[in-house]
Amino acid sequence: MTIALVGSTPVNVILEKEFAAAQMETITVKSNELQRVSGHIGDFRLQTLDGERRAGVIVVTEPPEAKLPGIGHALLDSDPVSHPHTKPVVLLMDYEQESRQFMTPVALELALFLARRRRTVFFLKRSVKTAGTDQERLYQEARGAGVVFVDYDQVQIAETDQGFAHVSAQDESQSLEIGPCSLIVAETIHPGKTGALADCLKLRRDRWGFIDEYKHYLYPVMTSRRGVYAIDTLRACCEPEYLEEAIAAVIGDSAEQLTADANLLYVELDKEKCAFCYTCYRACPHAALTPNQAEAVMEPWEEACFGCGICVSMCPANALQLTLEKPAQGASQSVQIFCCENSGDTAISRLQEDLAHEGLTVSQVSVTCGGEITVERLLQALRQYEKVIAAVCMDDACQHFDGNRRACAQTERAVSMLEAAGLEPGRIRFVQLSQGMPRLLHEEIREALL
Repeated sequence: MTIALVGSTPVNVILEKEFAAAQMETITVKSNELQRVSGHIGDFRLQTLDGERRAGVIVVTEPPEAKLPGIGHALLDSDPVSHPHTKPVVLLMDYEQESRQFMTPVALELALFLARRRRTVFFLKRSVKTAGTDQERLYQEARGAGVVFVDYDQVQIAETDQGFAHVSAQDESQSLEIGPCSLIVAETIHPGKTGALADCLKLRRDRWGFIDEYKHYLYPVMTSRRGVYAIDTLRACCEPEYLEEAIAAVIGDSAEQLTADANLLYVELDKEKCAFCYTCYRACPHAALTPNQAEAVMEPWEEACFGCGICVSMCPANALQLTLEKPAQGASQSVQIFCCENSGDTAISRLQEDLAHEGLTVSQVSVTCGGEITVERLLQALRQYEKVIAAVCMDDACQHFDGNRRACAQTERAVSMLEAAGLEPGRIRFVQLSQGMPRLLHEEIREALL
């Protein structure tokens, strides 16, 4: 498989080495040379100034831009150690925008360094981000060394006669005046070239203009388009462990996506109704529709479609509809039951003789907790089985606290997707029971099949 690295950054050298170790070839495309991208995972076509390049997966490595905030440069001290020890040092975070999390350990280490040299250090922030053992340790060490942490809602900065800064910070209950002092302000991060790059790749951006930045700490490399990943190379320079996780995530997820079956839910187009208005093309966050100029219609890419239904809801001509893949030819017309091992698993074991006597064929899948039952598993089961049942614990009986509620929410979502596709919602059922309620499960199975 070929991976296209889009962006210019020293991190690319590390990525090339790691991907090569995983038997993956890499090509590099400069972001300012990329003109458009078409295709889907496994077959992306990147049109550049030098011609077309092809890749199975795209990894965005173009870094956002770091800029100093709008403060007079005379006030920004890059070498506070050289100043007299009588002058306090202020480290100001979250000034013009919320500082990125990877900046927190850098600022904490600097605060600790200065405090250990008998400097008076004030660490001003709107919130401290100490996720991870090392950051929490730095925070505790800095407090122990005498660093003063101050939460603020508003802050004002003025210049003193000596060329130092005077800082005034307020929150809801109090205010703090510091000055004259040496001032160090965290850089602000802007999308920069990644904004135009996201538009070219048809990637969803968050309210600050970053490529799904809000997901970086839950899903470190994921974007809204299948097969396109984004690595935060600024963060990678400060957190080597993040880069390791990001590389592993790209390798693991891309391999899974390339070998997985296509979505059960996907969009079909009625060419007779299509007005070729580009509404669906602009609305789709996954770049799963592409214009066919020859026929003057849009063509859905099943491999890229997430089955979210956004294009269906916005099509003015009702030319699109969600479709659920039907069970394979000759597939069993029986039922599959996902059973929590603490409830449904025991209940169904007591029904085996009755089910066999009535000629009812049931496939049982045991799960540790009902929370493991997801929309994907429910829809996947419909490939082979006519009906699917989720059997989980009663309310307040879940040994994993809320696994039964999560299973209920996932089942409701799957049912709503069937309804949106115009299919029978009763193919997916949900039941809550205890180990001593096999008859309730028996009735549910009979209603599903008879």
